[in-house]
This record gives sequence, C-alpha cells and structure tokens, in this order.
Amino acid sequence: MDFAAGINFGIRMQYISRNPFTRQTVQEFACQDQPDLSSIHEAFKAWRQTEVGERVTCVNRLAVVLEDRRSTMAALITEEMGKPMMEAEAEITKCITTARYFASQAEEWLLPRVIHGEAR
Repeated sequence: MDFAAGINFGIRMQYISRNPFTRQTVQEFACQDQPDLSSIHEAFKAWRQTEVGERVTCVNRLAVVLEDRRSTMAALITEEMGKPMMEAEAEITKCITTARYFASQAEEWLLPRVIHGEAR
C-alpha cells in the first residue's frame, strides 16, 4: 500500500535481511499492509499511568537483559549490518549505559514541574 496516496497496488512487499558481506539472506519478513497503531497507543497510555519506580525497574531490567544477551545481539548486529564484532559489542554497551543512565535520572526528570513564562 502506498500510505501517502492511500493506494494498494496489490503488491505484497517483503523485507529481506541480508548479510552485507556475504549477501546471504538472514531472514525474510512480510511487510504489513497497514500498520495497526491502536495497540501501541494503548500501551503508551498504560505506560504513562505506570508509577515511576515501576518504570525504573523495567528500564533497569532492560539493561540486565541486554547485558545477558550481549554476545548474541552483537553477533546479530554483525550478521545483519556487517559491523565488526568489537563495534557491535560497543553498541550494546552504549545501550546498557544509556538505559542505566535514564533509569538513574527518571525520578528527577519526571517530577511534576510548573514552568512560569510570559505566555497567557
């Protein structure tokens, strides 16, 4: 479907993940005709109502999962994007560091604030 024009030309698109070095197909994915964003919006509304402490726990858990699966994820990055293994591992490390940093700052950043200004 051409989302900009709202036209479906009857072509079933596929996303093919290839190893950039060997050109071998890693995996094929069928593209959705039209994305269903309602479940994403519902998840956002639920997350928005989740207590900050619980959000922090989730983000810290993400860091742990990334750490536990670092080698597997780095290998996948290398296979799908051709990134050297050392750089792929550094990318996972960056994600772990970022998750932990955001978790450590969340309570302060998400405090209700009144911002005074000249706008009326």
